[in-house]
Amino acid sequence: MLERGSILVRTFAQLSREPLLSLQITRLEQQLDSLLQEKDVLNAQVYTTDYKILAATDRKMEGWSYSGK
Repeated sequence: MLERGSILVRTFAQLSREPLLSLQITRLEQQLDSLLQEKDVLNAQVYTTDYKILAATDRKMEGWSYSGK
């Protein structure tokens, strides 16, 4: 399961590069939503280096910030 998770994360990172660079948040959200089709994925988030949630499968989390790592 750990290996499968690592593969999903690496694949998502590769696919999300262009939407992140061009700030296509809707496209990024669609990619996150596609992760939910995987049987073991419950939720996913993309956040900035200062821990602000940029995109999430749970849309109401977008814009929130974590106080730490």
